[in-house]
Amino acid sequence: MLVQAGALVVVIGLAVPSYLDQQLHPISCGPGPWCIDLRGLAFELSAVFLGPPVLLLLVTAWLWRRPRKWPATFPLVLDVVLIGLVIYDAFIVAKGGYDEEPPILAQVVFGLVPAAVSLAVTLALLRSLRSTALPPKPGNLDS
Repeated sequence: MLVQAGALVVVIGLAVPSYLDQQLHPISCGPGPWCIDLRGLAFELSAVFLGPPVLLLLVTAWLWRRPRKWPATFPLVLDVVLIGLVIYDAFIVAKGGYDEEPPILAQVVFGLVPAAVSLAVTLALLRSLRSTALPPKPGNLDS
């Protein structure tokens, strides 16, 4: 979960240079009526949409330090949503041939791979917690 949160922070961090450019170099508009500066928009959108999942993953990692099962629902749902979004976006790009930012390779590396690994690890941890939490059956003499 911490690796996935770190990967999402990296995705947010990729947009920081355009945001700093917008803050440090204000736009100078000509006499025309349209003057739109979208340099910091990628950072703002990524921070708004990816910031809450990062916080959710960090809080879940903190809650999961204790032996509880219910915090596992947060990363499970988030992993499934992230995997679905990356797959949906890959199909849209493949279907339409769009050349979007960030590229599909970056989405797969920073979105799909950590989400798939996190999903597998979470399910494995839940399976191990379930097997260790069950008491032995009364008629079982295999010990």
